[in-house]
This record gives sequence, structure tokens and C-alpha cells, in this order.
Amino acid sequence: MIVQNPSRLEKSLYVGFDDSNHAGVVEKEIIVGIFSRIPEDNLIQKFPEKRNYKKVINWMQNPNRDYRLTTLEHNSYFRNSYNLQLTAIYLVEDYLKSVENSNLPQKIYLNFDGLLKTSWKTILKNDFIDFRLKMRNFKGKTKRSCPKIVYIADVFSNYLFKSKSSEEISREKRFVTPPREIYRREKLFRT
Repeated sequence: MIVQNPSRLEKSLYVGFDDSNHAGVVEKEIIVGIFSRIPEDNLIQKFPEKRNYKKVINWMQNPNRDYRLTTLEHNSYFRNSYNLQLTAIYLVEDYLKSVENSNLPQKIYLNFDGLLKTSWKTILKNDFIDFRLKMRNFKGKTKRSCPKIVYIADVFSNYLFKSKSSEEISREKRFVTPPREIYRREKLFRT
């Protein structure tokens, strides 16, 4: 496997978000953010319907890729289509804490599975005011044609849902506990 030299990488960060898609059916909704500094990971590709967990785990071994995850367990979140956008700021902030100042991105590309309303884009632009921000979403028939980071987030969130308990997920090294303010923040997305 070829590992790119970080000094040759763009000063951009590519992020794909997806959830476990079991809203309202069980006690948890797992949200995953996949982070990459590799431009090719942000290119739209066609992916198979069948999930290959082993391939995804291997893909994430590259040091220029990382992930963060969280869960939403309160009943009020179970049927919301904005859960990815609601938690994006917390996952990205946590990831950026692990990046050296000299390697912080200038531009962030946010890719979401599902809806992305104009009002939600405005909230996200305010969240990431210090960065040049690009956002796009993939839903319905376009879901299997998306950036690799969205596909990886889909497969990984499904893997976690099927293989780990809520307790195990909360002990994950890259688990991000949403702050109490998330309840106030959620009201912004409901308007």
C-alpha cells in the first residue's frame, strides 16, 4: 500500500457522514464521520449494494484517514432527518483537535447521506466560519454514486450497529459525547 506524504497533501479535509439508518426502531442511532486528506476519497464513484466490512476496515488503515462517531439515544432524535448535520460540528471539532496547527485544513468538504436543506447549510456555514466550506448531499437513487468517504461511513455505521452494543460504542477511542447544548442546538434545525 502506498502512503502519501502528508506534506504533499492538499490543505483540505474531506468528510463523509452517514448514520445507521435505524431511526426509531431501536434504542440508538449511530452517526459516523469519515475524515480524509486524500482528494480521491472525495470523488464520486459507483459502489455495490453489498457491504464489505473487511475492505472498509482495511481502507481506514491509511494514516491520512480517520473517523469519529457518536450516538443519539434520546427519543426526540429518532425520526429526524437532520441528525447528521446536528452532530457534524462536534465530530469535526474533535477530529481537528488531533491535527497539528501547521496541518489544519483551509477548506472543508462536508458530504452527507440524505437531506441537506438550505436552512441547515446556513447553520453549518456559521459553525465552520473559519474555513472555506463546500457541502453536498447524496440521497435516493444517487446514494450508491457518492464519494468514497460517504460509502465508507455507510458501511462502517452499519457494521457498528450490527456488531457492537451501545456500551461498547461509547468506549470506542474515537467516540464523541455530544454536549448538553445539543438539545438547544436541535431547535435551530427544526425551524
